[in-house]
Amino acid sequence: MGFGCPGFRPVTLPCIVCHGKKTVDEKALEWRKVGEEMRKERIARGVSLREEAKERKMLPSILSEMEHGVREPMRRNHGTGASGSGTR
Repeated sequence: MGFGCPGFRPVTLPCIVCHGKKTVDEKALEWRKVGEEMRKERIARGVSLREEAKERKMLPSILSEMEHGVREPMRRNHGTGASGSGTR
């Protein structure tokens, strides 16, 4: 028994971190490191991704991208919001 629809062909997508270059620059590595720290801190506080995003006044998808190193992270500024541009 086959998988998927007749005529289905898998598609290869480039990596969202290296964009298919197979190398990652220092900035991307830093974003990933900071994002992992943000996620660990959020989970340790018992806050969901949606709750944290709402508090920061941003979409949950953007916060997820920040936590996974895809988007530049915006760190909390003493619990009163975020700092940084948050742009790619």
